[in-house]
Amino acid sequence: RFYGEKAMFALVGFGIGPMLGSLLAVLGWRLPWLLPVGGSVLLSVGMWFLPDYNVRDDAKKARAEASRAVGTYIELVAMERTFGSGARQSLEAAAAIGDSWIFRRIEEELAYSGWSGEAHWQALRRLADELGLAELSDLADIMRLTGDQGAQVASSLRARASGIRAALLARDLSD
Repeated sequence: RFYGEKAMFALVGFGIGPMLGSLLAVLGWRLPWLLPVGGSVLLSVGMWFLPDYNVRDDAKKARAEASRAVGTYIELVAMERTFGSGARQSLEAAAAIGDSWIFRRIEEELAYSGWSGEAHWQALRRLADELGLAELSDLADIMRLTGDQGAQVASSLRARASGIRAALLARDLSD
């Protein structure tokens, strides 16, 4: 789809020059043939890169959404740990609550790690590396270091969630 958009934008850019030259010719302005051809080539090259900008912008928005969701997820994990759930159970139960794409991805990774015998924190670390989410990586580190300590972990998780919310608020205020 991405390369299809790039090709479409390039073709549109290539077609604008001759159409504009034809329109100007109808209006009585005679342009040298090199101007519409050169302009269409330059416009085509410029528009080829427009989808790159769109993808970067979409990725930035998705990361911001994921950061908010991970902050909520960490808070949900803390509540599950407070109620006495084990490490894996709290992660899985918290992931099952949300309905955004990041919650589904976390749930899928945790399910896969359960089937493969991989540690839950390793699955979170892999997903954090794949998506570029430092917040999820921090959760993986907390879960790796704390094991099954229960309520003590909940306070660490709540502190991390509070830190994420503060960072997001500061980022929103600066934008």
